[in-house]
Amino acid sequence: DCLLSRGLGDVYKRQGLLGALSLNAQTNLETFNFTGGSTTGQNGATTTGTVSNATDYKGDTSNAIKFDGSQSLQYSNLGIDATNGVSISFWAKPNSMTGANIITSERGVCNYADALEIIANGDLQKISLVLRTASEQAISVSVPYNVGTWQHFTFTVNKVDGKLRSYRDGLFHAMSTTAITPSSIPNQFSGEFQIANGPCVNQDGTKRYSGSLDELQIYNSTLSDLQASAIYDSFNPDIEPIYLETFKFTAGNTTGENGSTSTGTVATTTDYDGNANNALQFDGNSSLVYTDLGISSVDGLSISFWAKPNNMTGANVIASERGVCNYADALEIIAN
Repeated sequence: DCLLSRGLGDVYKRQGLLGALSLNAQTNLETFNFTGGSTTGQNGATTTGTVSNATDYKGDTSNAIKFDGSQSLQYSNLGIDATNGVSISFWAKPNSMTGANIITSERGVCNYADALEIIANGDLQKISLVLRTASEQAISVSVPYNVGTWQHFTFTVNKVDGKLRSYRDGLFHAMSTTAITPSSIPNQFSGEFQIANGPCVNQDGTKRYSGSLDELQIYNSTLSDLQASAIYDSFNPDIEPIYLETFKFTAGNTTGENGSTSTGTVATTTDYDGNANNALQFDGNSSLVYTDLGISSVDGLSISFWAKPNNMTGANVIASERGVCNYADALEIIAN
């Protein structure tokens, strides 16, 4: 499959490609939409504590919540099942802060054993997921944030490789540099779940998050890179790419979905999904030429495709849009 689209930036580039990707609803432990300032979870989790309403990431009034550095929420009936990993995603609009400030905390009272916390470090302007085992061995992963603007964050705990991962606005950012033994990651985080505070008042009362939050989602599984992207994309349902042309090469058909025709003959092969004759195979001599395409780049340009390269030497043209023997105003994709 090869897709050519115009006007796609980082925010939009996954649209249309992930529409069929589903997130199993059974893996979603709890979702807090904060619509109208409601702090009750979609699956019934209730809270104590009072916070203020805020304008959400879309600009809708009173559909998010904000913390002033002294407010917090406590959920005593949540309990995070981590048997298959954990993922937490949310929108955040941080205020200016100093030091380490707790965004969410799931641990025992004044006890860091079997703890899972998301912390905003105002001095470094980074948000981190910190996991501690029963012996209080800790690993973390961070992602930078901007003060005063809405950003979407996702953090995952992987029970297979023992590592943490971070994402911002749907894009993978980092993986923890060290791993812990997967079996040492607890299967249950059963302490009190708190937002903008830790459970030990004397210790955590002055380390509360300041800023707005929206669409907090907790999954009792490890989200993949594609799923983390799909969550972010789900908040932009009206954004669609403008496809100039798509070549699916189904059954060896080289005509584009929007009608572009070619000269040249190539063989068919098995595609990336294992379907016979649904991709093209070039032998180093075969090629295709489209004389009626014409790529408009007024709003930018993006090209995506699946490729399974053979051994090659030198620079080999995969796709080229330029004049005959003329490199002026040229666009090429080359495999070296």
